[in-house]
Formats: sequence, structure tokens, C-alpha cells
Amino acid sequence: MKIQIINKYLFNKVYYKILFILFVIYSVPARSEDNSKINKPIKSRMYLTYDKLTDGTKVLTAKLFTKDGKIFTPIVNAPVCFSVENDTSTLELGIISTDKEGLALLYLSKHYQLPGNLGRAYIFHAEYSGNDEYIPVDGQVEIKDLLLDFKLAEKDSEKTIEITVNEYSSEDTLVPAYDVEIYGYVKRLYSLLEIGVEYSDDLGMTSIEFPGDLPGDSIGNLTVIIKVEDSDIYGNVEKIKDINWGIPVSYKETKTPRALWADEAPLWMIIAVIVILAGAWFNFFLAIFKLYKVRKLGKIRK
Repeated sequence: MKIQIINKYLFNKVYYKILFILFVIYSVPARSEDNSKINKPIKSRMYLTYDKLTDGTKVLTAKLFTKDGKIFTPIVNAPVCFSVENDTSTLELGIISTDKEGLALLYLSKHYQLPGNLGRAYIFHAEYSGNDEYIPVDGQVEIKDLLLDFKLAEKDSEKTIEITVNEYSSEDTLVPAYDVEIYGYVKRLYSLLEIGVEYSDDLGMTSIEFPGDLPGDSIGNLTVIIKVEDSDIYGNVEKIKDINWGIPVSYKETKTPRALWADEAPLWMIIAVIVILAGAWFNFFLAIFKLYKVRKLGKIRK
């Protein structure tokens, strides 16, 4: 009986030692793996967009961020190197650090001469070299230079926006840009009002009818914006002009009549409130006066 107890004790001792060894073997690599995950750089992402403003200025915008599920976190104060590629080499345009929203914007004046490709097509690059915390990432966008212009025409009672779009051929001459999607907007106080969407024809031309019932400023001025948006070939291109095609509207403040919903309440309500408050304070002081008289009367009787 004692031998069985000793054997059972030895067996349990060996069994627990084996369990402990297995635990150590499997737990140590797991911890090292967790540490490697913690120290592993985070994957960074980048969007690169191209905009051509109404004055001919070109803007390259790189958005640098990380993504965890549905949460986007901007990478701040990260140097982004912009460059443009021509037929034979790559020209560096500048290094811009990202702001608090993870945006790095590079402005190119309309007078800045980019290296010429056939047809004035440019390949823009934006590169982030990364660090111990973030993995390097780059973005690329290939853009063809587009010339967008429009004029405002009025015939009889009809008002139209006549739009022309051209691009450069391989011989570096202007040719019509065909089948370009063009949006027409009118600038409002906090947004843009869309007034039409058209496609350019074989001559690179199209038109958008202008509505005649839009309110403008005191003399009817409006801001018209024609845009090419998110094009895979041309990027974002816009042209802005002012025209007095709006309905003149006076924005001077007028005194509104007294009402419950206005800044000034009706007189009858003000008078009623004054009477009620006066009555309440009268009764309050009258009660204090009565208490004083009662106390004084009590002292006289003593």
C-alpha cells in the first residue's frame, strides 16, 4: 500500500514537472512574438491628388495616415518628398512636412517650367521615407495638362455658360479634349450649388444653361465655378469667374416686430412680468414689515 502511494506521488511530481516545462516552452516564444508585434513599425498609407487652380497654379496634395479597422489616424510632422518624372530622369520639387491633418501641400506657380514630356503628360511622385515607427510609403499620379476656359453668353432671355477644354498633342500643339466630364457650380454661402453636368464634344466644347432665379448680392453678382473633378487623366481642374446674373437681394437688417419668437418680447408680456414681479416683491417686504411689527409689539408688552 505504501509503495503504491509513493509511486503515485512520484508520478504526480513528474507529471507536474512536464506540464511546467511545456508551459515555459510555449509561453516564452509567445511573449517574444508579442514583443516583436509591439516593436514592429506601423503600416502607413498615402493618397496623392493633383489640382489646377483658376490662376494656373498646380497643387500636389499628399495625405499621410494609418488605418486601424475603420479608424484613420493622420501622421503629423512627417517629411514628404515631391518629385516629377520626365522622359529620362526624375526632378525633385521639394520636401513638405505634414500638418495636424496629415496633409502636405506643394504649390507650383503657373510660371514654373516642368520637364516636358510628349503631350505634356507628367508623372508626379510623393515619397515618405518612414522611421522606426512607420513603414515607408509613396504615391504616384499621372496627369495630362488640361486648359479649361469658359465665357458667359446671353442671347435674348437665355443665359448659357460656353465651355472649352483643350490639351496638348505629341507635337506640343493645342487640340480639343474629347468626352471630358465638366461640372458647373454657383458659389453659395457655405457650399456649391450644382447647376449642370455636361461632356465636351469633338471640338472640346460644351455649354451649361444658367438658371435665372438665383439670388445674388445687392447688385446681383454671382461666382460661377466650372470644374473637372477626380479625372484619371486630368486630375482636378477649375476655373472661376464673377457675373451679375443673379437677382439683386438686399441683406440689410430690418427691425422685426415684437413677438414671442423675436429678440424683443411683446409690450403686454413685459408689463405683465413687471406687475407680477412687483407684486411678489411687495408681498415679500410686507411680510418682513409685519414680522418686524410683531416683534416690536412683543417687546413693548414685556
